[in-house]
Amino acid sequence: MAGVISLVAMLVAVGVGVFLVTVLLLRQASPHTAVVVRGRLLRADGRGSRGRVRLTAADVTWRERGHEPVGLRGPVRLGPTGHASWGRQATVRLQLWTAEGRQMALDLPAPEAAATVRLLSGQDPVGLEPWRATRARGTAWAAAFLTLAVGFAGLMFLVGTDGYTADATVLSSDDGWTCEVAWTDPTGTAIEGRSDCFGERAGSRLEVLVPWGEIEDPVSTRPALALSGGVVAAPLLAVGALLAWRVARHRRRDATFLRLVGAEPPRAGESSEAALAEPRTASAVARRRRWSRVGLIGVAASLLLSVGMWLVQDHADRQLRAEGATTVGTVVELHPEGRRRRGGLDVRFTVDGTQHRGHVPGDSNDYDLGQHVEVFFDPADPDRFTIDDVTFEPRGTALLLTVGGLGSLSGIAYGLPVLLSHRRARSMLARGVWSPVMVRARYEKSRYLFTAPDGTTWRSSRRAGWPTREDGTEPVQDAWWVRDGEHAVFSPDKGAPLVRARLS
Repeated sequence: MAGVISLVAMLVAVGVGVFLVTVLLLRQASPHTAVVVRGRLLRADGRGSRGRVRLTAADVTWRERGHEPVGLRGPVRLGPTGHASWGRQATVRLQLWTAEGRQMALDLPAPEAAATVRLLSGQDPVGLEPWRATRARGTAWAAAFLTLAVGFAGLMFLVGTDGYTADATVLSSDDGWTCEVAWTDPTGTAIEGRSDCFGERAGSRLEVLVPWGEIEDPVSTRPALALSGGVVAAPLLAVGALLAWRVARHRRRDATFLRLVGAEPPRAGESSEAALAEPRTASAVARRRRWSRVGLIGVAASLLLSVGMWLVQDHADRQLRAEGATTVGTVVELHPEGRRRRGGLDVRFTVDGTQHRGHVPGDSNDYDLGQHVEVFFDPADPDRFTIDDVTFEPRGTALLLTVGGLGSLSGIAYGLPVLLSHRRARSMLARGVWSPVMVRARYEKSRYLFTAPDGTTWRSSRRAGWPTREDGTEPVQDAWWVRDGEHAVFSPDKGAPLVRARLS
């Protein structure tokens, strides 16, 4: 009992620790005093070189690898807007001066270019906003990896508390991970099998963990389970913590950027010019949010149903094995698993001189006709039975468990990407403004491709709707969009459908 309590305490402590560390990493920490951004220097001879611009409240400097930092000063003149050669983010060319009086040209991302102009000249460039419109990516993946780590550790804990422990004797050992052991079960039956033993010598004593039912696979020990849990959970935990750290670093950088330029992005309801302030846009976003909530409720209900049915089956199986009677049965018919039917076998056994026959779900390949099996049954109702280590399934629970599991998996696989896409689109609409655009839309491989006047192509997310002609032509049409770097939201009339797309 003390061992179980210690394991529970350890699991709770690990879970609480992971939760607190995750919260601390994902919260926006105190902003730093500088922001460093990649840029590209254009020389007088047309050659370019990459480096980094360091923005602080006191100065702005440029530095290339292997060179000393160079201070920058105004006046600043804006050049053309384009796309950097190292990525898809929109860039702006700045014509400025070094502290020594030498003119230079820099390609910087649009938000950082606007911030550079503000810091060097004290004025805002026309058409550029000095705030970052990006979102910290990796939050969902960080939560997923951390959840998997805790979930696998919890699974190992459940396996470690199932079955019974026995004081086994090592019969033979190959000085490796496993060895032959012998022990006595609670009914007094002597059993031999293989177990992990970490190189224990023959004749030594070893506490093994034995699952209930027929022993076919090697038994284990709690230290081995703890090692397995650590080997799998530790990398998942490390990857999750790394992703969480990246998200926290991204947020710290954005907080520092906003503090340097003294700007705040517009929020929903605070600016009359924000796209989300448009009634048709707000109505479309609200409708999508309602459907997202319905989907989340459905996934939660399916998950609760599957977990509930699993708990019902586990409780009924334990109760039947603990309070029921046992006898020997015979396999009389095998039912292979088909595309639309579940496999199993028919078993015949005798109770008080009366023969009973029933079906047991499972893998029929593990049994042969005429094979004797151990039957666990309810003396008050012998039709409630199971065999060997097959879990007893009360009537109707298997179907509900399947429905709940399929609903949970389909909801997570389909609904989670849609939900994240909706949230990102709403965030963009809350910060940006609608701009007219002439686009050519075509449907290709479950996605829409939008061609903008500047020749760029934007690829929509899956299952997006857009009004197209029935004859399949692709005319240029009037539309509206909110562009945010390499992401954009398209709409035919500032209302539904709102199609989120990414620069292709």
